[in-house]
Amino acid sequence: MTAWVDGAAVLAFVGIGAPSPGEQQWADAVAAAVSSGVDVRLNGALIDDPSPAHDELTAAAQLAAGEAFKRRSTPFGVTGYADLQGVALRVARDYLDGVAPLIARYSNGPGIG
Repeated sequence: MTAWVDGAAVLAFVGIGAPSPGEQQWADAVAAAVSSGVDVRLNGALIDDPSPAHDELTAAAQLAAGEAFKRRSTPFGVTGYADLQGVALRVARDYLDGVAPLIARYSNGPGIG
């Protein structure tokens, strides 16, 4: 699994400089989930590091992780982020949906099954 984002990057992205132990644990869990989700959506595609594709996917993972992290404090409303088209994101959807077009650009396709 590629670590597209880590807990420290998530915390920096959402503006938390001195996290509580709970925030650190949540950021680490979110980072692991997002990294795994990006890998699944890439469907085995190999991305060179460094490369523009790697940079773009890392940024996409940070955006998705920021959204997922904020869901903890806004479980029933708008997260305060917008997707690539400028639409406010609601929490009742896959946290990778906002960056899915970026990931799909480098994917090996949907696979079988």
